[in-house]
Amino acid sequence: MTIRNNKFIKAGLTLSAAGLMFLANDTEASASSNWAPRTVLEIEEDINEAKANSDEDETLEYTFQWGDTLWGVSQATDVSVDKLVKVNDIDNRSLIQVGNTVYLSKDSSVISVEKEEDVVSYDVSTDDVKETETPDEVKEAKKEKQAAAEKAAAEKA
Repeated sequence: MTIRNNKFIKAGLTLSAAGLMFLANDTEASASSNWAPRTVLEIEEDINEAKANSDEDETLEYTFQWGDTLWGVSQATDVSVDKLVKVNDIDNRSLIQVGNTVYLSKDSSVISVEKEEDVVSYDVSTDDVKETETPDEVKEAKKEKQAAAEKAAAEKA
């Protein structure tokens, strides 16, 4: 009698687990179907537009957008994925924070990233990424961005 009960319990657990897996996979698929990666060309167009709207001596400011991938940004900026991972403190290469802003020097040798309220810069001209002094142009761009945000907030109020 107990052997028969054990078989029913095992069968019930197996069916329950299969049902949960079926539901979990269905939910996962529907959530991911809304996301589509942006192409390198789309990212390059945004970067080129930012370059066109900036002075020659300014650094390039790029904000990660929905659909960006590290590989796409890497291809568009000529900065390796490994270096982007390091300077942005990314634990999972598949996930990047939309809205994070990076500042690239004209020669792409220095990348600056916003970390909380500060901007931290890294020399990426060699294989070994090292923290370096933040260029004045990046500090100025950060100040301008903060001033614009404060102005927009004041206008809403």
